[in-house]
Parts: sequence; C-alpha cells; structure tokens
Amino acid sequence: MTDVASTLGSKNIGLLCTILWRVWYIRNQGVFQKGKNNCNEVIWWSRNYLELLKSANEKQEGKNHDLQKVRNYSWSPPRLGLLKVNCDAVIDFKKQRIGIGIIIRNSAGLVMATSSKMLQANFDSSIAKALAIYRGIQFWKDCGLGFCCIEANAKMVVRKIMDGNLDDVNGGVILDSIEGVLKDLNGVVVMDTHKMANQATHGLAKYGLVIKEDRFWMEEAPSCINHFVMADMPN
Repeated sequence: MTDVASTLGSKNIGLLCTILWRVWYIRNQGVFQKGKNNCNEVIWWSRNYLELLKSANEKQEGKNHDLQKVRNYSWSPPRLGLLKVNCDAVIDFKKQRIGIGIIIRNSAGLVMATSSKMLQANFDSSIAKALAIYRGIQFWKDCGLGFCCIEANAKMVVRKIMDGNLDDVNGGVILDSIEGVLKDLNGVVVMDTHKMANQATHGLAKYGLVIKEDRFWMEEAPSCINHFVMADMPN
C-alpha cells in the first residue's frame, strides 16, 4: 500500500479511496435495492465528493483564520485587584449626536458598572473619543470603585494624553481636563486598544444615540451588550 501511495500521489490516492468507498456503499445498497451503477457514475460521484469536501475545508480554514484574528484582539482583563474602564464614542453626524459608552469590569470579567450617555454636539471623532475617556474617568470616580486603568480604541488621543502633548486646537480643553483629573489620580494610566476588543463599549455608545436620558447600571449591563460581555469573559 505504501508503494501504491507513493506512485499515485496524495491527490490520486484520495480519489482511489473515495472510489473504493463508493463501490462498497453501492454493493451494500444492492443487498436491499436493485439498481445499476456504471463505472463512470462512480468516478464522477467520487470526484464531485472530493471537490465539495475540499471546498468545505477551505471555507472552514478561512473561518478559523478570521476567528483567530478576532481572538487576538479580544478584551483582556486587568490584573487581579484592578478594574478596567473601557470607553467609546459613536457619532451621528446627521442628527448631530454623540453616544458615549462606558463599562467597568474586574479581573474576572464581571461587570461592576455600565453607562450610556447622549450628547447633542457636532464634534469630530478624536474629540468625541477624548470626551468619552473624560466621561469614563468621571463615571468611575462617581461609582466610588477601586483602582483602575482606562482603555479606549483611540490611538492618537491616548498618545497625546500619555505624552502630555495637549496643544490640540480643537480638543485642547478636554485634553487639559483629562490631564488635570489624572494628576489627582496618581498611577491611573490610559491605554489604547483595538476596536474588536472594545465591542461591548461600542454597543453601549450606540445605545446612547437612541436613549432620551443618561442611563447607568450597577453590577449589570443592558441586554443589548450581554453577548459581548459573555464573549469577553476569561476562559
């Protein structure tokens, strides 16, 4: 059999095995049913089966690759004893609204507090993200919870905050306010994250666009983001 495999190659040996399997199946069926199957039908069926199998495997490999990419950008919990505050902002330019979402979780991924807010404003994305970070810090302080780190998918804004580069003409006031708060909270850091790791907060921000008044929840989250929260839970 080893000699046959080396002679035929992996592709042809696969076809041969499928043909033998099909012949075996037809012979078993012939015990109970009368019918004829010629050689051409057997070969056609075997080749078609292998093509379908190959196509299905390629699709699954693509799905697995996409799933791995998502996992690489999944939310990461803070270290034990620390909380993580995730913030995000969504803009509706047509209605001139900004939705802000905030979620606070512990090292086990358990929700400590969540908030959705709507602002009637027409800021650009960077200012909206900066405002979300500022509101996130304020919300965490109002909740009176333990030591935390701040996380948002806002690379340029986070860099300006951590580098102290606050000379932004448009968002300077907000950035100054963030710097002032952080000085009073010695040791609190602001970090950037990928948008795929911030989906629960993004859902809260989108919810903020449709509510009529600010909403907050202690030790729970609205049902619209429960699937994201569960997916973020550490294994």
